[in-house]
Amino acid sequence: MAPRPRITMCAASTIDGRIATRGGDSALSSPEGLALLHRLRASHDAVLVGRGTVDADDPSLTVRLARGRTGSRIILDPSGTLPSGSRVVRTCRSTRTIVATTSRASGRDRRRLADAGAEVVVAGRARISLPALLRRLPPMGISSVLVEGGGRTNWEFASRGLYDELLLEVCPVMAGSSGSVPLLRGEGPARLAGAPRARLLGTRRLGRSVLLRYAKD
Repeated sequence: MAPRPRITMCAASTIDGRIATRGGDSALSSPEGLALLHRLRASHDAVLVGRGTVDADDPSLTVRLARGRTGSRIILDPSGTLPSGSRVVRTCRSTRTIVATTSRASGRDRRRLADAGAEVVVAGRARISLPALLRRLPPMGISSVLVEGGGRTNWEFASRGLYDELLLEVCPVMAGSSGSVPLLRGEGPARLAGAPRARLLGTRRLGRSVLLRYAKD
């Protein structure tokens, strides 16, 4: 099997396992948590998010609160319709940006993104194949990836065991379940015997939050 990059998943959630409120407010991390996130960005070759995160937060995905370089940005965009006005597309020429899409993305959209300076990678037909995408990254000079996903992206990596370490900042707030965004969003197993599992490596205080560090079990 071809090697894949080392994958670190990083997220901040409420006590009840939500990463955003029903109104889309995802500003959960403590100052210490944000500083850790930016140190992680600086220590990885690339940061990866899904299209939903771009639509919800319009992030720049750069290193600002730590010393170090900004690596590549990888956006999962199955339809290839990432808005030209989004920060990641507007800054493609100054920060390397890889848009992972599928064969259902139109040629026009692929050319539009390429003309903006993005590297367009087709990895799948109707859905992005994460294993296929990850195999493509080492030859592109990417040996470590920080996944800052939304719920769907987090579930895709976690449920397939495509990660090495998970860092979860649990923040002292509760969002409730009605309309809020779960840490993991996807169709889980019917029984716990078939559920993905993780092994706890350690815990520590992170400002007013608690940082949980897991490895894939």
